[in-house]
Amino acid sequence: MAEKKPRSVVGCLVSFLVKFLIALVVIVGVAIFLTWLILRPTTFKVHVNDASLTKFNFTTTNTLQYKLSLNMALRNPNKKIAIYFDKIQARAYYDGQRFDTESLTKWGFKSERKSTTILKPVFEGQNLVVLGADQLSEFYKEKSAGVYGIEMKFNLRIRFRIGDLITGGFKPKVKCDLEVPFSSNGKSAGRFETTKCDVNFF
Repeated sequence: MAEKKPRSVVGCLVSFLVKFLIALVVIVGVAIFLTWLILRPTTFKVHVNDASLTKFNFTTTNTLQYKLSLNMALRNPNKKIAIYFDKIQARAYYDGQRFDTESLTKWGFKSERKSTTILKPVFEGQNLVVLGADQLSEFYKEKSAGVYGIEMKFNLRIRFRIGDLITGGFKPKVKCDLEVPFSSNGKSAGRFETTKCDVNFF
């Protein structure tokens, strides 16, 4: 009967490394699960509570003149996690055409646990916007109705604070599809309906 050959040093080392990696993955997985179980993290919420257009003209030289005012609420629903909003860049679009970009955070701010932060950005100016025949037709339809479809996109840079631990930066994106009434001389074409925005971390 042939004798069993002893395992080589390399074989033993490989076996040890495999077992070590499996144990490490299990430990990390359990730690993440327990952390989630304790903290129950929830993503922040964004709502546009009010929006109005007091200027929205499209000239024959393809210039869009506008004044858009928003009232936004950023809600941190977490009981044990604070959020640092280091950067919020807002982009306003009409029918797929971007007409303004603004920074809403000069210095950044901290959203405490279970708190709501109100932002009231105003976008005003004029920009070159090229609309095709179909887009121009849609513009005049919306002008007649007194309500315009405005898309807002926000690029953020945030960090989370859990006790004394502050995480690295995350870059979620927020999108809000708004139906904004036109207001003139204090009279509005309709009432703006509070709109929940989509928050995407990936």
